[in-house]
Amino acid sequence: MLAFASLVLLQLASEVEFLFNKQIVFGIAFVCLAIALEKIPIKMLAHPAFLFIGKISFSLYLVHFAVIHALLHFQLLDVFENGLINFTYNFFIVAFFSIPIAGFCFKFIELPSQKLGKKFIDSLESPNKINSINKV
Repeated sequence: MLAFASLVLLQLASEVEFLFNKQIVFGIAFVCLAIALEKIPIKMLAHPAFLFIGKISFSLYLVHFAVIHALLHFQLLDVFENGLINFTYNFFIVAFFSIPIAGFCFKFIELPSQKLGKKFIDSLESPNKINSINKV
């Protein structure tokens, strides 16, 4: 497994796809990470910054597409020739813009929408509870 993981990392650092295409490599890396975290939990992942990212993950998922589009429009992505440096740069620049926007959307759109949805569902369920009690 260690040899296979080394080959995967080597492919990520190179421009040549000699094992799998990049989507499969990242999928394999994610599965390996998930298995490793199940066996040996890392306390660093319980850091408040990671917990915050976990909270805003849905907003982050929705927002990052628009951020990538905007960064491509202003030619702020894909500025390096080296694949690994370019990937790392792209990741951090997208995260730098996406996380604050997603935090804002989470606080001012997602949470109020969840509360509104809960109130709506509660209002739909309460007459049903009364009607079911009256039928008995």
